[in-house]
Amino acid sequence: MSSILKVDTINEVTSANGVTVDGLSIKDSKLVTADSVVTTNITNSNITNAKLASGSFSNITGTGTLTSFRSTGIDDNADALAMTITSAENIGIGETTPLGKLHIKTGDSGQGTAQGEADELVIEGSANAGINILSGSTSLGMISFGDSGDANIGFIHYNHNNNAMTFRTNTSDTMIIDSSGAITKPLQPAVHAVPNAAQNDMATGIVKIVLGAEVYDINADFNVSNSTFTAPVTGKYMVTSNIDLSDIDTATQWLYGNLLITSNRNYYMNTTDPRKDFSADISRSFNGAAIVDMDANDTLTMNIRSSAHGAAQMNVVFGGGETSLQISLLQ
Repeated sequence: MSSILKVDTINEVTSANGVTVDGLSIKDSKLVTADSVVTTNITNSNITNAKLASGSFSNITGTGTLTSFRSTGIDDNADALAMTITSAENIGIGETTPLGKLHIKTGDSGQGTAQGEADELVIEGSANAGINILSGSTSLGMISFGDSGDANIGFIHYNHNNNAMTFRTNTSDTMIIDSSGAITKPLQPAVHAVPNAAQNDMATGIVKIVLGAEVYDINADFNVSNSTFTAPVTGKYMVTSNIDLSDIDTATQWLYGNLLITSNRNYYMNTTDPRKDFSADISRSFNGAAIVDMDANDTLTMNIRSSAHGAAQMNVVFGGGETSLQISLLQ
C-alpha cells in the first residue's frame, strides 16, 4: 500500500540543501529538478525571469507576457535579453520592443518605425543589414509574391544553374539578367511597322503614311487598320522613322518629309524646299529620330506635309523596305 505525503505549508527551511521530495527540491523559493530546469516567479498570468539551462519548456499557457527568456543555447550572457515576446505576440531577437511581427536586430539603425505595409519581418543593423538566401549550386533562390488567386503571381529568383536572375510580374517573366549581365525584357513594348501596299499620288497638306504590316509588335500596341500606335503606359518612347518618297514635284514650295503627330505635340523631323533643292522631280528619303513623351493611351502617327503649290504626284516607295516606323519604350 502506497502512501502520499501532503504538505500544506513549509514556513521555513533550515537545511542548506532545502527540502527534497522524490527528486523535486524546494530551495530559496525555487523548484529544482534533475534536468536543471529552474523557474522563478511563476504566476497565473505571467512568467518572468525564466532560465532554461538544459532540457525544454512545454505546455506554458496563460494570458500574460513572457518577458525574459535566457539559455546558453540562445544567449550566453545572463544579463542580456536574447528574445522578447510581447503581449501583441511580436517577437524581437536582440530587440526588446520589436517593430514588426519578427524583428531581428544586430545594431541600432537610428530608425524607430518600420513601414506598415512591410513590417511582418524587420531586419535591422547599425551598418550593413540583409538577408542571405543560400541554395544548391543547380537550384533556385527565390522571393515569391502571391495572393488569393495565385501563389506566385510575381517573384524574383536567382537560378544557380545558369547564374541568371529573373523578375516575374502577373505570371510572366518580364526581365532577365543573364550571367554576362545582359538584360532582356521580353514583354517591353516595341513596334516595327511598314507599308503593305503602294501609296501613290499623295495629296498636298498633311497625309498619313499607311503602315499596314508589322515586322514585330510586342504587346500589340500598333493598329495596322489605321496606322496608329497607342502608348500602353506613360513614359518616354524612342521613335525612329524613315519615309522614302518618289516624284517630288519641284513646284512644291516646302515639304516636311517626316512628321510625327502625337496626342500632345507634333515633331517635324525634316524640311526641304524642292524649288531650290531640286532641279527636277526627284526621289528622296527622309529619316529622323526623337524621344517622344507620351501618356498612357496617347497616339502617334507618321506623316508628311507639303505646300499646295505642287501637284499631287508624290508616291511612297513600296517594296524595298525603306519606309518604316520603329517605336520602343525607354522608361
